[in-house]
Amino acid sequence: MSWADRPAARRVVAATAAAAVGVVVAAGGAGAAETYPRPADGTLTIVGHGNGHGHGMSQYGALGAGLAGRTWQQIVGFYYPGTTVGSMGNPTIRVNVASLGSSVQAVPATGLRVTWDLTNSSVLPTERAGRTIARWRLVPGTKVSGVKTKFRLEYLPTGSATWLSYATASVPSTGAFLNSTSGVVTTYRGSTQVQYRGQVRGILSGPAGAESLVPVVALPMDSYLRTVVPSEVPASWPAATLGAQAAAARSFAEWHRTNAPVSTWYDVYDDTRSQVFKPAKTGSTSNEYTATNTAIAATAGMAVLYGGKAAFTQFSASDGGWSSDGGKPYLVAQRDDYDDTPSNPYHTWTQTISTSTIESSYPTIGSFRTMTITSRNGLGDQGGRVLGATITGTKGSVSPSVSSLRSVFGHTWSDWFAPRLESASSFPRDVTGDAKMDVLAVVASTGALRVYSGNGKGGWNPTTVAEPSGWNSYAKALTAGTWDADTVSDVVVQDTAGNLYLRSGLGNGTFGAAKKIGAGWTMHNLVLPVGDFDGDGLTDLIARRASDGALWLYSGNGAGGFKGYRTIGGGWNIFTSVLSPGDFTGDGHPDVLARKADGTFLLYAGDGTGGWKPAVQVGKGWDIFTALTSGGDFNGDGKADVLARTSSGLLYLYPGNGAGGWKPRVVVGNGWQIFSTILR
Repeated sequence: MSWADRPAARRVVAATAAAAVGVVVAAGGAGAAETYPRPADGTLTIVGHGNGHGHGMSQYGALGAGLAGRTWQQIVGFYYPGTTVGSMGNPTIRVNVASLGSSVQAVPATGLRVTWDLTNSSVLPTERAGRTIARWRLVPGTKVSGVKTKFRLEYLPTGSATWLSYATASVPSTGAFLNSTSGVVTTYRGSTQVQYRGQVRGILSGPAGAESLVPVVALPMDSYLRTVVPSEVPASWPAATLGAQAAAARSFAEWHRTNAPVSTWYDVYDDTRSQVFKPAKTGSTSNEYTATNTAIAATAGMAVLYGGKAAFTQFSASDGGWSSDGGKPYLVAQRDDYDDTPSNPYHTWTQTISTSTIESSYPTIGSFRTMTITSRNGLGDQGGRVLGATITGTKGSVSPSVSSLRSVFGHTWSDWFAPRLESASSFPRDVTGDAKMDVLAVVASTGALRVYSGNGKGGWNPTTVAEPSGWNSYAKALTAGTWDADTVSDVVVQDTAGNLYLRSGLGNGTFGAAKKIGAGWTMHNLVLPVGDFDGDGLTDLIARRASDGALWLYSGNGAGGFKGYRTIGGGWNIFTSVLSPGDFTGDGHPDVLARKADGTFLLYAGDGTGGWKPAVQVGKGWDIFTALTSGGDFNGDGKADVLARTSSGLLYLYPGNGAGGWKPRVVVGNGWQIFSTILR
């Protein structure tokens, strides 16, 4: 387990109608499926928690606990419930250090010895035949098929490139360098000198006559920890956190040593398959630190025990706020508030992946359409860790393993994640697919829905008719923005019975069949599109309750429905018209404009999280207008604008200045008195 590499839910489908409030809500629970549609820009944003498997101790959680004043004993007691702390001594641990290569070398030094049987050793000289020795090495001897190979001890004279034979081992299989004076052996990793405490062993492994050398460092457990602990957590962390890491690392290694050594010849690896173990020194750089050595000494010989034996004390960088079940009585799933410490970059994280990457990874699906999380463990935000998922495309579906999915995502930090629902920007409101603001209007006499396509320069393209009749039968009709999963603006309509329907834009100025998305909406006397008002990246609606003027925010789910609602204001019945032009103030958040009966025009700037900044008056005399609408930027200057119709049918453009005010108005149309509704 490495410091650097560590191996409440949004529900979208299984929706039911909540007639009392007229919103489609989604099912909860660990088993409820979640479907995430293809994002408009082709990029999925993944939001997740934690780093690693989440079993046992969270290292950042241990940091949080240490900062909160917990002792190292209290920290390990929390993360490994049911265990005790007791002595395990200081046994020898054997570490595979494959990075040393196919020979084991040693630099001559006072006290340097060689041993063939790990019990008897011989002092090695610093010169031979009058020549200073630069290096010693153990290599397999002459290989004879079917005959067990023995080691050959060789030396390299200073200034020479030729190794010379010194001796052949008396016994096969194992040889080692050790230093009886300093306890440290200087060896080589490639061309770099490295120092290890304990014995640097060479193990001949494989069939007789074809053995290969496996380098192993064998040393006392507490010496082993001197580079393990600072490899797992920063030495600058609190002493209690370092003590907890020392005890956990000691117990983890001892469990492997006594229960599941990875080989006959060694107990653990020196990398993330076990724990990161570095040389005491690499070149001139020490890999040991005073603070971690002090923590190791303070916990000397102490282990986390279960049933009197070393526990399998797994740990990971961060559990994200909930540990996960590790299959041991003391590796339990539990809430972890310590993990939410300010410096933890893994408690909540985001990363992105393109849909093209998903398509190339799972080519049988064709073009990516949706990702469905089919099950979770039900613990914590988002519904907890992912247990199953399905990816659906135009040609079929696949249900990859979670580990496969994480690999495609680019090795997502943990299995606790969810794509973030995102829709395209709702401004400008574009129904024709040219990314320019359009206006929809219903002819009073026929009920025809006309499309006035903006040219992006403050004028119009040729008018088209989306549907020749029927639109004057709706109680409400509004241009909802990008309400489903594509980049085209959609329309939402309400019938006289209070049923709410989505008419998805097809990108050519026409709309798909009506799809019911709510009921009970007669309670509202006004509904307006507002873009992403609550800051979750998805388009929302605002509705005003007729009985008391309460203003409700209905949060969209990015897939053509709702994920919830809440009250965001009261007393809004004083206004005769309410609309959203998008970002009118230039701060990146959608705003709302509201007109009183006396013509006073007020700006209610959104704060980006579903709330408001103080209201500001931005006009007066606006009572002369019989209709107000806005779809964002109409004249192509990048700033939100408003269109206003007089009783005589003149249509004025009020260009916004991008800072909450206006540029001079201009007439952009006439004859607009024929319309019963100009959609907001």
